[in-house]
Amino acid sequence: MQKFFFPRPWMAAAFLAGSLSITLGGANAQPNTGEPQRVSTGQIITPLAPIGARFQALNPNLADNPSYTAGQAVTTAVSPDGKTLLILTSGYNLVAFTSGANAGNENTADSNEYVFVFDISSGNPVQKQALQVPNTYSGLAFNPNGLEFYVAGGADDDVHIYGLSGGVWAEIAGSPVPLGHYAAANPALGNAGGLGLITQPMASGLAVSQNGQTIVVANYENDSISILSLTSSGWVKSGEFDLRPGVISPATGTGVSGGTFPYWVSIVGNSTAYISSIRDREIDVVNISGTPSLITRVTVSGNPNRSVLSRDQKTLYVAEDNSDSVAVINTATNQLIGEIKAGAPVESPFFGAGHKRFNGANPNSLALSPDGRTLYVTDGGLNAVAVVALDREVEESRVAGLIPTGFYPNSVSVSADGKRLYVVNGKSANGPNPQFCYSGVPVGNGTIPNCPASNQYDWQLTKGGFQTMPTPSLGELSALTQRVLQNDHFDRSLTWEEKNKMEELHKRIQHVIYIIKENRTYDQILGDLAVGNGDPDLT
Repeated sequence: MQKFFFPRPWMAAAFLAGSLSITLGGANAQPNTGEPQRVSTGQIITPLAPIGARFQALNPNLADNPSYTAGQAVTTAVSPDGKTLLILTSGYNLVAFTSGANAGNENTADSNEYVFVFDISSGNPVQKQALQVPNTYSGLAFNPNGLEFYVAGGADDDVHIYGLSGGVWAEIAGSPVPLGHYAAANPALGNAGGLGLITQPMASGLAVSQNGQTIVVANYENDSISILSLTSSGWVKSGEFDLRPGVISPATGTGVSGGTFPYWVSIVGNSTAYISSIRDREIDVVNISGTPSLITRVTVSGNPNRSVLSRDQKTLYVAEDNSDSVAVINTATNQLIGEIKAGAPVESPFFGAGHKRFNGANPNSLALSPDGRTLYVTDGGLNAVAVVALDREVEESRVAGLIPTGFYPNSVSVSADGKRLYVVNGKSANGPNPQFCYSGVPVGNGTIPNCPASNQYDWQLTKGGFQTMPTPSLGELSALTQRVLQNDHFDRSLTWEEKNKMEELHKRIQHVIYIIKENRTYDQILGDLAVGNGDPDLT
């Protein structure tokens, strides 16, 4: 049985110059083809806009369900030799039997997360394998020797070890390696192994030391890191380090915030780990040689998530989702040396002088070009990759342009020669789900027989996408930027009447409160309103 966790935290030049044909709603889940579509946010996605771009769904080639495609692609990783690309999924890839005696029950053989293995040695990706993993979250990393890679097991609280033999990847003996948090669980006291009542552990990001002998795992729901070491008998857990000040120094740190919800890890050399603490807006720097110890905490302005090191490991770049920026840290001094805005470029022709920068880009992953001069940042909220031209002076670094992607990009990787980009996104335009029911209880008038067999839960209909493209030239990047700004409606100017209305509203409104219902459609919540085109049977 899977455990699941939802964290607190086109047509190239001809298309760019021409009209836009958009696929709108239909009776079933929308095809995840990469064609222009309007998504639930009102934005438009156009992942085939870059010249030479390709877009595909992720099909694990299940023997009994060959048309099934996976959802929620979250992480990419390129092998050290640049010939292999891995794509990790993490979400709700649960499948129910659609017919027969087991109709509506979980098909456990088909209900997995996946690591998709692509050969990218010739540029265009060729799928070679789809490895099934019971549970994942976001952690995926190669060993520097290129002969192993590692997957954090999410709510299973473990790390999976995959080895290469005869050109085929397979999980090795002794894998997965347990992280031990479930061993401390006490269900009678509401302790499920994580911190807080009924909270499971969550193995999140992980990284490997330069010598390939150490793995550091961020334990999102335990405010700690686990350390795995390579021994003569294989990988074993060799240490645990709680990141909270009150645990490290009870006499002086009790009640002091810090170290909570660690999500991602980068390792400099073999001795220093940089862990992003999402809630506390800091990077915790930990000495992992010998007994782990805290070196310092680097405060950043936004919630830090994923990070990437420069080739010389002297600079750490950290995506900060809610501040639409990238933090830049000097790893020699462990000082924040600046932050780079990673959203829409205000100098775009669409924006007039003095225009305020739009918020909501939600940068969530990043990758560097081989020459270290360009930083690619996935802006989930913009459905785009921001191309950041790096400068020796951080304050001079800027977004040179935006590349359209699928719905909510989660990860980007760059080919070894810098000539191709590989991007995965986690969402899709689902369309309605009239046959969905929850816990066996039909939604609506109750006439749908055995509705779990329909596999129409929203997250089941949400599919991931895989986009690959030649790295755009500067000339093409300008046109692609305009397309993204149009897709996100940033190009629309307010009328004189709208401007006056907004000025009056700004004088009178002090706070805006959003009430959000999780994972529910319009009809399920508002379908019985007299206005709108709702279906009261689904409310």
